[in-house]
This record gives sequence, C-alpha cells and structure tokens, in this order.
Amino acid sequence: MFGQAMNPVIRADGSPRFAMISTLAGAVVNIILDPLFICGLRWGMMGAAVATVAGQILTAVLAVCYLRRLKSVRLTARDFIPSGRIVKATVTLGLCSFLSQISLVAAMAAINNMVAKYSALDPVFGQEQYAQIPMAVVGIVMKFFQIVISIVVGMAAGCIPVVGFNMGAERRDRVKSLFLRLLAAEAAVGAVGFIIVEFLPGALIRIFGAAVFLPLGRERMITCHLIAFTCFMAGAFPVIKCIS
Repeated sequence: MFGQAMNPVIRADGSPRFAMISTLAGAVVNIILDPLFICGLRWGMMGAAVATVAGQILTAVLAVCYLRRLKSVRLTARDFIPSGRIVKATVTLGLCSFLSQISLVAAMAAINNMVAKYSALDPVFGQEQYAQIPMAVVGIVMKFFQIVISIVVGMAAGCIPVVGFNMGAERRDRVKSLFLRLLAAEAAVGAVGFIIVEFLPGALIRIFGAAVFLPLGRERMITCHLIAFTCFMAGAFPVIKCIS
C-alpha cells in the first residue's frame, strides 16, 4: 500500500523514471521468484504468494529510500502529525478511488466465500486433491482482470494532464473529444479482454501454468465466463475517475 501510494508522489516530485523503476523492480522480482519458489523449492501456491509479497516489499523499500531525496520538500517530524485540513482535502479527492477499491474488495470477499462454500458441495472439487482448484482459477482470472484494469487505468492516467492543460486553456471541446476517444479505446481493450477470457480460457490457464485444470472440462470453468463480462465494464471506472 505504501509503495503504491508513494508512486504518484514520486512522479509529482519530478522523478517519473524512479517511480517506474520502483514498480518494475517489484514486478521483475515477482516474475523471477515465481518459478524458483513454485517449481524449484516446490512451495506451490505458497511460493507464488511469497514471491508476490517479496516484490511488493522491494517496491515499498525503494519508496522509503526516495523520501530522503525528495526535491520539492524536506520532511521533518512535524510533517508526520495528521492535519485535519489536509485529511479533509485528501478524503474528498480520494473518495471516488476509495469507493471503487472497497467495492472490489467486498466483491472478492463474497466470491471467495461462495467458492469455498459451494465448491465443497461439488462431487469433484469436494475431493481433497481438487479442493484448491476453484480458488486457484479465481486467482488466475482476477490476475488477468488486473492486467486489463492496469492498461485502462494507465490510459486514463495519461489523459489527466492533457485534460488539465485544456481545462486551463478553456478548451472544453478538446476535453469532450478526448473523453469520447478514451471511452472508445478502453471499450476496445475491454472487448479484447472479454474475447480472451470467454473464447480462449484454456490458453489463459496454460499461460499461468495451470494446465492440470483443463481435463476437468470446460463446464467447470464457469468463473471465467462470469468474470469475462466485467472486462467490458472495466473501461468505464478509470474514465469516471479521470473525470472526477
């Protein structure tokens, strides 16, 4: 959380390259450690979790290191005392993002609980050797969904300064045109994501090294089809955030 929250601060401080490197460093470490922990040490799903956390820790550590080289401000002990005025302004600006994120968390909590409850009643997934498969499939689909979200969020974030410049120049016609193009582009990204999840679920599962699930049949991949539709909706939320 700290690493992700510091990323826009680092960019605003005039170091977009460092912000990009800190994020990529965590991702690269995750990619390198995944096969090492999962296959090399045979940790299975625990290995994937440890690799992910290790990458996130690296991103956060790099963000902490940057605090000592801030260009715009010099931090003192007083800066870490909460200010009611700043907290109010921050809450106002971040409310849209908070609502979208907390709704996603609530949805995932509901999905995880339903998967755990009802997969235990399934004649196949109720068996001990298959018990982890439903949750693993949900994890794969959500990882792919995060890729789609990351693309559309990046597109929306890239438009924010353009919107700011044109609003300052009172060129609302350009802003409107940009929003329409952004909606069209992100709808296209969502459509591609939908097609991949809906029509190529087997290929998607193989990419994540879970081909063992395939013999269980296409009908047992219903989670992929349920989540696929949300790829269409994924493009709307970053645009709304950009507008707000």
